[in-house]
Amino acid sequence: AASVISFVTVIISAYIPARKAIKINPIESVRQSNEIKIKRRSVKVSPLTQKLFGFEATLSSKNFKRNKRKYRTTVFSLFVSVVLFISASSLATYFTDIVEAESQDMNYDVAINVFNYEDRTDGEPFTETEEFRTKLYNGLKFVKGIDEFTLTQDMGTEFNVDKKYISEKYLNMVNKEHDGLADKENELNGLFTYNFIDDDAFRRLLKKEGISEEGYFDKEHPKALVYDMGTYIYQTDNKERVYIVPFLNKDAFPATLEITEILPWFEENGEEYYYCEETVKDGITYYVYDVAYDEGEEFTDENKKYLTEKEAVNHLEISIGAFISEKPYYVGYGTNLIYPDSVKEKVMLEGYWQTHTYIICEDHKKVTADVNRIVKDIGGEKYDMYVTDYAAETESIRALVTIAKVLAYGFIVLISLIAAANVFNTISTNISLRRREFATLKSVGLTSKGMRKMMTFESILYGVKSLLFSLPVSLAMTYLVYLVASDSGYSMGFYIPWDKFVIAIASVFIIVALSMVYSIKKVNKENTVETLRNENI
Repeated sequence: AASVISFVTVIISAYIPARKAIKINPIESVRQSNEIKIKRRSVKVSPLTQKLFGFEATLSSKNFKRNKRKYRTTVFSLFVSVVLFISASSLATYFTDIVEAESQDMNYDVAINVFNYEDRTDGEPFTETEEFRTKLYNGLKFVKGIDEFTLTQDMGTEFNVDKKYISEKYLNMVNKEHDGLADKENELNGLFTYNFIDDDAFRRLLKKEGISEEGYFDKEHPKALVYDMGTYIYQTDNKERVYIVPFLNKDAFPATLEITEILPWFEENGEEYYYCEETVKDGITYYVYDVAYDEGEEFTDENKKYLTEKEAVNHLEISIGAFISEKPYYVGYGTNLIYPDSVKEKVMLEGYWQTHTYIICEDHKKVTADVNRIVKDIGGEKYDMYVTDYAAETESIRALVTIAKVLAYGFIVLISLIAAANVFNTISTNISLRRREFATLKSVGLTSKGMRKMMTFESILYGVKSLLFSLPVSLAMTYLVYLVASDSGYSMGFYIPWDKFVIAIASVFIIVALSMVYSIKKVNKENTVETLRNENI
């Protein structure tokens, strides 16, 4: 297809001027008497141009007016170049964002995951005991090749949060996906994850963020570090829409957040009841719970339990120390409350906790083998404990991101080179065809300084005219690329790549200026008298 398009383009490019040349009288073609047809009114220039920029600027303006066809060709070349560059850059930026969002690349290499269940039948104790974690922590300290590791305990729980503390992006997402739900409610439900990390790791995090330790190790009223960036997926008609937005509005966040936790489930007479909804009866709010049904069974009102707010709702206060913008490798996506391990007795909620250890290393294969031996030595294999080499699993994903970036930016470089060559060729050819014009101007007294001034003004006209058309079109193309990216399943905020616009604007004037300088130097080397004698351009 590329070969056919290239061949047809060349044929058409040769056919059109050839057909035109055949129809022209040979003598007129040599003299170019029909090349430019103008009227006095068509080359009229405002007197203000000469007052502001001089006589040379007037000459440049008249040239543009009398030779509109060639001028339009150059401007169109610049227009296409700018639009292609900015559009390709926008496409590359959004494409890279999508690949990185889809891969959600992990920042650690090896992980140790402990899975515990209260309904163990072998009579063995929990793996997640302080003694077990201490053995694991001390054992990892002696593993060679580990650059850094963090031992964590985490638990996910849901809280109701006042709408004024929720980010605008999250509210917009809820309104869009749930028919204006955020506008109807005063509170919204959010998923929070408590993360307790070993004290050494927490101190490293504080130091990295430039935050004082004051208040974070207070065992009575500890403050939390917050990392908040969630991935929310909605699926309808076999199509996914993915939002990557913060849940909390950190600019309006109080030092102490008052939140409500709804009891997720409870057990009564051997039956498990799970929270379903809220309802109001006789002016009193009740929280409705129902038993867990097998798939296909119908819900009935007979087994529902109605709890009052006092029975179902737990009011909590969370002291917020600071928000961090960079995701630590040992926390997941979402709203994370990060505490040092030494304060967990005061903060830890009742429920199911999991222990994880995240390791950063170079030789992940060797470290994985050594860690497996430690786990075996402390009895981890006897329980639900697994060592996973995530670096091996994510190498292909990281390679995909790298390939995406190489392809995207390689395409931009290629487009830029083609555009620059096209503009350079168009302008230099146009200047070469005006050799007799320049020779005539020199013969009637135009100095080299005046020539440079005239061509500088022409360069400015080329650049300004092309940018007046190309920038609005490029902005529209950027928005079109955004719509296509959003339609692919990843909903992200529209942003304008200002840096690409600045590069495009600067490049236009640089390319035009270089083209002019090269062409003028070439023209200046020719003898003025010989050029005037040569009638056949």
